[in-house]
Amino acid sequence: MVTFVDVQENDTRAYTTKKRTEDGSFVDFEEENFVTGTHQSAIDFDVFADGRRSLTIAQFALLIRTREVGQISDAELRKRFELMDADKSGRVEMHEYCLFVLRDQLRRSSERVFDLFKQLDTDSSGALSLEEVHRALTAVMGFDLTPDEAVRLFNTLDVKKTGKLEYAQLNNALRHGAGSADDDKIAAENDVPGLDKPMLAASSPDAPTRTLRRQMSDAGGPVRIGQKKPEGHELMQLGAEASLVIGDDGLDGLLVQLSNLLAAKGTSAITLFRHMDVDKNGRLDLLEFRAAIGLLGLDAPAPMVDALFRKIDADGAGAVEYYELKNTLDKYALRDGISEMESPRGNPC
Repeated sequence: MVTFVDVQENDTRAYTTKKRTEDGSFVDFEEENFVTGTHQSAIDFDVFADGRRSLTIAQFALLIRTREVGQISDAELRKRFELMDADKSGRVEMHEYCLFVLRDQLRRSSERVFDLFKQLDTDSSGALSLEEVHRALTAVMGFDLTPDEAVRLFNTLDVKKTGKLEYAQLNNALRHGAGSADDDKIAAENDVPGLDKPMLAASSPDAPTRTLRRQMSDAGGPVRIGQKKPEGHELMQLGAEASLVIGDDGLDGLLVQLSNLLAAKGTSAITLFRHMDVDKNGRLDLLEFRAAIGLLGLDAPAPMVDALFRKIDADGAGAVEYYELKNTLDKYALRDGISEMESPRGNPC
């Protein structure tokens, strides 16, 4: 039997919704959701990476210190960076980061490698193809992974070089390396006297040593996973400055207006996304999108709002990812009154 309770954390940025297990212990509710975790981690990469779609050691250090609770020494960060940088390029690239997140989330959730394998194996062939892995990482887990990056990740996993990934290969690849228990060994080796001790993450002895920070709600209080009640004060403030208006240029014009509004207010795409993402699962569903657009002041019929949603949802998966929203806003950004078709990747928010 599981009972949900509110538990206050010392770290004010941590999620506070937890569950009590049958033995009386508490475990983080959100951290058991594998897909939510991958979406949040994909957003982290988009925010901290630069236009080269990779992380320098400085960006990596900032990401980890923002992501994880407690003080983390420079020595630990450097060793973890070197472990993640498998090709020794001096940067953590997207495919390396994806592999780290898969290992890390498997340890933070109730998901098993076998369960993950079955979900990826959409044709039930007993082996994973490149296409299946790429589709799952983008459409299901929220990574903005290019075909080339997907090939590099798949080749890392496919040690037999058969073009097919069997369960044993996937299981072995996800048990070792960055994101696995190897990170805990590094943390233990670099425990510096006087620093905060790592906070035990929880329920399983195999769980990562360090717990994750999470976002607060718009109102500054704890976020409840799965809630659908808008707390749209910030969105209403944006809309009050300049409400979105339907013009002859239709959906394109609305997106130009939204992009200009954010630029005028100095609001980043990630800030807008987090205000819109009411249940904090790392993606926007249609109900969240409709509510947010209304709070921004757009008085439009539902079919038009739904069409706007589909325009931003580039892969047609039925949910808007952070990178889809950011890419769309970048595309419609105005400079000196002239619309520019910008690169889908720019500087971090």
